[in-house]
Amino acid sequence: MPAAITEPAEFLKLCQKGNAFEVRVKRIEKGSFKGHMKLKLRTSKRLFTITMKNPADAKNVLEQVKKVKKCKITKAKKAANGVALYTFVQ
Repeated sequence: MPAAITEPAEFLKLCQKGNAFEVRVKRIEKGSFKGHMKLKLRTSKRLFTITMKNPADAKNVLEQVKKVKKCKITKAKKAANGVALYTFVQ
């Protein structure tokens, strides 16, 4: 079960740890969260997620993640069958 994070500073702190290796980016396009971005941080033991209402704030967080250079950033794309596929961004 993923752990939800509410503060971007906490998300960045987890990115800097040695066991974090991937950040997945997903734009939410349907429902009540339309326009939000979800960032998913994969560590060796857990998955951490943060949902950002403002895409500009999410981009700022991603810029700071790029500076860490420990995590690769991937972007979700929808396949024909509705499954999210992730492609390398960084």
